[in-house]
Amino acid sequence: MIAAALIVIVALSALLLNALLQQREARMRDQGVELLRVLGALSLAELAPESGRSAVLRGLSLRNDMAYATITATNGQTVAESTGTGVIVPDWTPPSGPSEWFGERTISSSANRDTMVEFFAPLLTDGELAAHLRIGYRKATLASLLDRSNLPLLATLAFIVFLLVPAFYFLVRREVRPLAVAAKQLDQAISEQRMPTFDINPNGEFGQFVARFNQFVEYANARVAQVESENERVITSTKLLSYRKDRVLRVLESLPDAVLVMNDSGGISVANQRLESLLGVDVPTQSTDQSYDWCTQPIVRQFLSQCRHRATRRYLPDPMEFRLDDREGQTFTVSAYPIFAGKEGASSGCVVLIRDTTQQTIARSSRAEFVAHVAHELKTPLNVLSMYSEALQTADPDDNETIVEASNVIEDEVKRLSALISNMLSLTKIEMGSMDLDKRRVRVNDLLSDAFDVARHSRGADELEFKLDLPSTLGALDVDKDLLRIVLNNLLSNAVKYNDPGGTVTLRARETDTELVIDVSDTGIGIGPDDLANVFEKFYRSDSDDVRDRSGHGLGLALARDIVELHNGTLTVSSEIGSGTTFTLTLFRHMHEVRDVG
Repeated sequence: MIAAALIVIVALSALLLNALLQQREARMRDQGVELLRVLGALSLAELAPESGRSAVLRGLSLRNDMAYATITATNGQTVAESTGTGVIVPDWTPPSGPSEWFGERTISSSANRDTMVEFFAPLLTDGELAAHLRIGYRKATLASLLDRSNLPLLATLAFIVFLLVPAFYFLVRREVRPLAVAAKQLDQAISEQRMPTFDINPNGEFGQFVARFNQFVEYANARVAQVESENERVITSTKLLSYRKDRVLRVLESLPDAVLVMNDSGGISVANQRLESLLGVDVPTQSTDQSYDWCTQPIVRQFLSQCRHRATRRYLPDPMEFRLDDREGQTFTVSAYPIFAGKEGASSGCVVLIRDTTQQTIARSSRAEFVAHVAHELKTPLNVLSMYSEALQTADPDDNETIVEASNVIEDEVKRLSALISNMLSLTKIEMGSMDLDKRRVRVNDLLSDAFDVARHSRGADELEFKLDLPSTLGALDVDKDLLRIVLNNLLSNAVKYNDPGGTVTLRARETDTELVIDVSDTGIGIGPDDLANVFEKFYRSDSDDVRDRSGHGLGLALARDIVELHNGTLTVSSEIGSGTTFTLTLFRHMHEVRDVG
């Protein structure tokens, strides 16, 4: 505070002295000009008498800051002068023309320790220049002002400043004290990471500022709360949209079909990875390319172009079927479905599906083939029935041989038709999943023995040898007795049908702790390696003449395999041409055990 007071005193003193200095210079200039005017009105004889002593110049007394007064002739010689103590009149160079007769100059010389300010004017006699009147003043300086006449003023000023500084200090402290409290409250608010409000009640304009600042903080808090609430809603909406988009993308990726979503301008918005595995092309992401060069299939590009031209319509191109050159046997279908948006139901693009329809194509072909096989299998016995029924109608009532033969043939064909229809119905039920197993505890030994006896007494079994190899310790098994009997009858009837005269049909069984294994073997014509892979297919029969010479419809083994698989079992075959065939049926003793199909 003392230093500040001293600085203020020094500054005020400097300002005061500077004002005094300017005031003295102004007074000096006024006085010099006035003296030149007054003295210039006198004649040279009055100012400089012949005696050489000028009473007028000497009467000026050279008081205050005046240093000298002199009259200089036109040749530079001094006519009369009056000087102060220790003052040497500076040299004079006469002016060259009337325009320079009046003027003022500042003179610094080594002869005089002070800087002089000289005012000069001409003295005229009869209108002619007779001499020059020169009046010099000491130039006022700060040091010259610090005399005894100014010290009381400076002391009074310093005393007033020393009195005002403490009063001003305490006044400022009183006004600044609320700012210190506000600073502490602001630091506390910063440490607590909250918007500050000032709990102070200052007076005056600062009080108004604090009140308005608190109002601003309240408004800012309300606005921040509103922004945070809106931000939370935006974040929630963004997360929800992101979640929905992610779910949609996951659903698209889980689909077995390739999916392309086209916008109303024909660009690709979304595509799943299935497109790459189906067509072998890179998946386009946010593609605006309407030439669809990324697709290597001309049919697909053509279809997408048609969809682009009709993207805003309800009617899109009909599905198209195509094949890939490098994937023989595979069939694909591309189709499009419109995307409707808004209450008006306007179309905003479409969804393009590319589906592998190979199985559907095979199924259609299989259904057509199945119908053809069924028609063929039904046509043959019906023709035989028609032929022998006509023979019965035209036969002689006494021709017992013809009647018996026709009756036997009709009976055999009816049984064949019945078996065909029964097998077809059973296969259809199994494929539709409507076949229910009626499981019961069955004695396996009795079931196998009964099936073996039926086969041994069947037609064509007279020329064959039958062998039954069953352990006496075979236990019981939970199976559907009727369905398992169908399996055994089909396997044994095939062993009889495709055997050679004098051949052998063998039925054997063995069991372990976990499974029951049944083998049905024959020593007949056998099955070739090319036919083994298809022997369980519906309506499949070998092109061999030995097979074609024997009746059959190709459903028995397919039905047997499906029934065994319903029991969680396996049915396999091993065979050699001319050496016979063995079918091996494996059933698990506990139905909950899962078989290893690898």
